[in-house]
Amino acid sequence: MLRFKNWFLKYILQSELSDNLKIFSYQDELNRQCLRFIPFINLIFILAWLPYIPIDKILHPYFSHVFWLRIGLSIAGILSSVVFYFRLISKNMGIKLVLFLGIYLVLATAALTGLSKGGTVYFGGFLFIIMSLILIPLRFYILWILIIGGFGIFLFISHFFVTTFNNIFTRYSFSDLRSAVLVSLLFTFLVDKIRYKSYLKSCELEKERNFLKQQNDVLAAELNMAKSIQENMMPSKTPNHKISSLYKPMSQLGGDFFDFITFTDSGKFGVFLSDVSGHGVPAAFITSMIKGFLLKAGETLKDPAQLLQYLNENLHNQTSGHFMTAFYGIYDSENKKIIYSNAGHNLPFLIGKDSVCFFSGENKSLPLAVLSNLELKDLNKSYKNHTMEILDNSRVIFYTDGLVETVNIHKPDTDFGSLSLIQLIEEYRECSPQKFLIRIFEKLIEFRGSEELEDDVCIICMDT
Repeated sequence: MLRFKNWFLKYILQSELSDNLKIFSYQDELNRQCLRFIPFINLIFILAWLPYIPIDKILHPYFSHVFWLRIGLSIAGILSSVVFYFRLISKNMGIKLVLFLGIYLVLATAALTGLSKGGTVYFGGFLFIIMSLILIPLRFYILWILIIGGFGIFLFISHFFVTTFNNIFTRYSFSDLRSAVLVSLLFTFLVDKIRYKSYLKSCELEKERNFLKQQNDVLAAELNMAKSIQENMMPSKTPNHKISSLYKPMSQLGGDFFDFITFTDSGKFGVFLSDVSGHGVPAAFITSMIKGFLLKAGETLKDPAQLLQYLNENLHNQTSGHFMTAFYGIYDSENKKIIYSNAGHNLPFLIGKDSVCFFSGENKSLPLAVLSNLELKDLNKSYKNHTMEILDNSRVIFYTDGLVETVNIHKPDTDFGSLSLIQLIEEYRECSPQKFLIRIFEKLIEFRGSEELEDDVCIICMDT
C-alpha cells in the first residue's frame, strides 16, 4: 500500500517536479548574464563612439581607416540589436553576441592604437577596453584569447608601421598597457573562479529549494488526499428533506465530525456530532478512528449512552492526550422525542413557535477519552440518557463550539454566541433548513470580519 501511494504521488507530481528540478548549466548562467548586458552594450556601440570621429580627423587626418573602424562599432551594435530583438539565434545568443561585439571592440581599439603610432590618447582607450573585459561574463580562457589577441594585433600593426617607443610618454603608455594586460589576465581568471563558485552555491541553494518544494508538494498532495478521505467520511445525504448540514473546517483537515445513523425502523434516525481538541492532521486522524468505531458499533447505536461509553472505552489512552466532546441523539418522529446522551458537548438549540431554548439535561458531563468508564462510574459521571420532547413544527440546531465561540478579529472579547446568535436564529426561523444554515454562516463570517476561521464549524438544522 505504501509503495502504491509513493508511486501515485510521484505520478501526479511528475511533470511539475521535473520542471522545478531543472538546474541550469554554468554556460546557461553566463548566457543569462550576457543577455542582461546586451541592450546597454548595443546602445554604447551605436552611439558612444560617434563623438570621437571629429577628434580622429584632427589627430590623424590622413588615415581613413580610423573613421571606418569607428563606424564599424555602430554597425556592429546595430547588427547585434537586430539579432537580439528578433531572436535570430536560438542557443546561447547572449554569449555569442557579447563575443561578437568583444572581438570587434578589442580588434578595433588595438588597430586604432597601432595606427596612431603610439598616441597616448588611444593608448588610454585601449587600456580601458582591456581592463573592462574583466567584467564580461565569459569564461576566462575566452577572455584571455581576446586580451592576448588584441595585444598581439596592436604589436603587429605597431611593428608594421614602424612605431618606436623611444619617447618617454610612449614608453610609459606601453608599460601601462603591458601591465593592464597582465592584470586583466589575472583578474579575468580570478573573477571567473569567483563567479563559478557563486554559481555552484546557487545550484546548491536551488537544489535545496527544489527539494523543499518537492516535499511541500508531496505533503500538499497527501493533505488533499486526506481531505478527500475525510469528506467522504461525512454523510453525503440526510435522512430526509427536513434536515440540512454545514461543515466548514478551519484548515484542510478538521477535528469536527458528524454522522447520521439510520435504523430499519424508518421512524427513527440518529444524529452524532463530535469535536476533537486541536486541529489539523492529529484531530482528523482521531475523527477517522471515531468513524471506524461507529461502523463497528452494531446494536450499541440504538442506545446513546451505551454508544458514548463504547466510544470512550475504545478511545481512552489511544489519542495521545487529545480529548473530544460528543453528542448522540436518536429522534423518534412517531413519539416526537429525542433520546440523547452528551459527553461535554454543546447542547442543541430547540426552537419552538415562540421560544428558543437549550436541550434540558446534564451539560457538565466529561468529554470522551479523559477518564475510563470505570473512573467515570466511580465519580458518578457515567454517560446517561436524557429525553427531550419535540413538538410539531419545531426546529433543532445541533452544532460544535466553532459556531458559538467564534470571535470578532477586531473585538476578541466578544463571541458570536453571546452577541447575536439567538436573535439570528429567531430572525431566520421561517427559512428552510438549507437556507437557514447559509444565512447563519454568512452572518458568522460577517461577525468574524474575515473568512479565515479560528475553529472548525459544524451545524445541523432539523425541522420536525
